[in-house]
Amino acid sequence: MKEDQILAVVSIALGILGLIPAYPWIRTKLDRGPKYRTLALEWTLELADRRGKLAHFCRRQHIQVVHGELSEIWIPDLRATGRISGTIVDGEKPDLQESIGGVLSACKHFHPPVLKGQKRTVEWTNDLLESFPKNDENFDYTPIVKTDYFQWIVKFPKGRPCKTASLQASSLGGSKRPLDKRLRIEKDGSSITATVKKPKVHQKITLFWTW
Repeated sequence: MKEDQILAVVSIALGILGLIPAYPWIRTKLDRGPKYRTLALEWTLELADRRGKLAHFCRRQHIQVVHGELSEIWIPDLRATGRISGTIVDGEKPDLQESIGGVLSACKHFHPPVLKGQKRTVEWTNDLLESFPKNDENFDYTPIVKTDYFQWIVKFPKGRPCKTASLQASSLGGSKRPLDKRLRIEKDGSSITATVKKPKVHQKITLFWTW
């Protein structure tokens, strides 16, 4: 059954129940499906000092609109052990920003909207303060839309290289599986690179390291 047919049936049912004013709410809910796919997502985390007090995080996202038009895009639920500051998107402050309990969400508006089939690249940057103080650290990523390719780079400061690293996928049911074959550590420990093709939506990927 097509979406318009579903809406017609729902409208008749609501009319019978005297709830027809709820139709716009249902219409909005049905329109909220993912309007874009991520062609490639590239994360770069640069640990700027040996004590983990400052790190620079860059999130470059290449997207393509798959239906309708896209008027805004959010970076949802960026978390850090410490504080998040200096949020910049495409060289400017975000149009909207929310921070609750150390969880940051920020929004960029597209003027004009991005149409079906069109592609855009959006770059977000943040400073993470007091976020990596331990010898054993980790950083995770959970796709919320279909993603074709994900790359993760962590750069380490001089004098404190990466010693060991591992990559792991966790499902909603709690099962875990290693992804170490998709992980590369530079011989001098200066950086880690992880690449995952077509990560599953809502499956958490965690990068662990010691330094």
